[in-house]
Amino acid sequence: MLSRAACTKVETERREVHTDGTKFKASINLRHVDQDGL
Repeated sequence: MLSRAACTKVETERREVHTDGTKFKASINLRHVDQDGL
């Protein structure tokens, strides 16, 4: 469902959040895998 650009944006957000909060990082990770599996 996500376009390549959107996937790249998620990757960038994940990197930025890495130092911000592990819980949010895990949430983004799950969402990314979810979209990948579809």
